[in-house]
Amino acid sequence: MNWPEREIIALLSMVLSLLAWLWIENFGLIFNHRLGLFGNMMHFWPIFLLFAISAGLSLALKRVKGLLIALPYLLLLGEGFFWFAWILAESEREAGVALRAVSQIYYALALPIAIIALLWEKDATMKNKIYAGAFAIQLALAIGSVYYYTFHYR
Repeated sequence: MNWPEREIIALLSMVLSLLAWLWIENFGLIFNHRLGLFGNMMHFWPIFLLFAISAGLSLALKRVKGLLIALPYLLLLGEGFFWFAWILAESEREAGVALRAVSQIYYALALPIAIIALLWEKDATMKNKIYAGAFAIQLALAIGSVYYYTFHYR
């Protein structure tokens, strides 16, 4: 079977993540908390989860192209580290916010690292199958997140 190039799959996955995130930001979620994304777990989790698979696929390419494709995730991760430090330093935070921030940073780093480790020593045919499967998971996650945060989350 003739599979699309891994770079194309990684790029399509990142574009899908960006489109889903923009849809959720503009039509799904309304941030009513002074802490923004860290104010409510349901606001923050889907953003990293939407981008984590795409970033793992991009960074597993082990090329500059992959780094450029993963740039939106890396910028989002940098902002997450900033808010993480801010939350830990804030003295009047809600109970449990620091624990939630630690868990979010953990899986934001762990999922792409796990994908990269999974793809590290595989042959080209297996990598293509893993990329296709991960893109299918990404598509289902994006559609499910957009549907949930547009129609069911309040």
